[in-house]
Amino acid sequence: MDAYRTWVWIAKEPEFRLGMMRAKVSTSVHIYYGMAMMLIAGIAWAIRANPRVRKMSTFTALFAAVGGLASMSSGPWLAIVTLIFCNMYILRPSLIKPTLYVMLAFAIFLELASNRHFYNLIDYLALNSTTAWYRTRLLEVAVEQWRDYWIFGSSGIDINYWGGLLDGRRHIDLVNHFVIVAVNGGIPAFLMYVFSHVNAVRYGAKTRKTSKDPYRRKLIFFLISALIALDVSSMSVGLFEQPLILTNILLGMLVSAGVAWNEVPARTGRPAAAPQMPQGQQTQTARQSPDMPKPL
Repeated sequence: MDAYRTWVWIAKEPEFRLGMMRAKVSTSVHIYYGMAMMLIAGIAWAIRANPRVRKMSTFTALFAAVGGLASMSSGPWLAIVTLIFCNMYILRPSLIKPTLYVMLAFAIFLELASNRHFYNLIDYLALNSTTAWYRTRLLEVAVEQWRDYWIFGSSGIDINYWGGLLDGRRHIDLVNHFVIVAVNGGIPAFLMYVFSHVNAVRYGAKTRKTSKDPYRRKLIFFLISALIALDVSSMSVGLFEQPLILTNILLGMLVSAGVAWNEVPARTGRPAAAPQMPQGQQTQTARQSPDMPKPL
């Protein structure tokens, strides 16, 4: 595919990881391909709730998930694992809150018991611990240098000196989409981005509780799972090109499913039969009806 993409400014030789060539197909970077495939898998699995397209959606979701894993990138792998993990909770939604409490308690325990921050645990879970360390350190540097971008972004300010603070390099690679939003638009833009996702999840979950449409309930649940998987992986990935377009599509689908929807409740049984009229009343009604044919 690279032979047909001579306009791309990122020219890289084929990369291998764990003895396998990393797939990128028509994207410029392997991680973009992996994130795009994860989003397609999440959206297709959500649409699978409709019985009319279940087979096609299932095939698309599985094919996209395999494609995301073929990128051999930690970000898409983390996103796909998170997507599968969140989707499984549709079997027991009552376990969602206990799980969140356990995760919070575990994070507090690691923060108090370890000599490193709890988020440094990702260094041991990633496929490449060196790049994982870079991502966690980038988050710390971005918080420390908040004065460079806090109002309207870093326009006019060269933040490449962050690389020297990070690991001595002369440039900075912003591989965190939340940091990218903050650096380009300031803290107000960062808060708007975060709350747009929070509100999409909150309103979607609220609508799912009151909805009687089984297709809508499943669709909203799986779309929320895809958005959570996206946000978790966005801590180590910058969203550009295809992943950014698919992110906006996912957010629009979730908002539409939660707000603009023609509710179709599920049928619980056979429709009730119309009450029968007494025999005398039927005879009287037949006599009074002007449409009755007269006998010859």
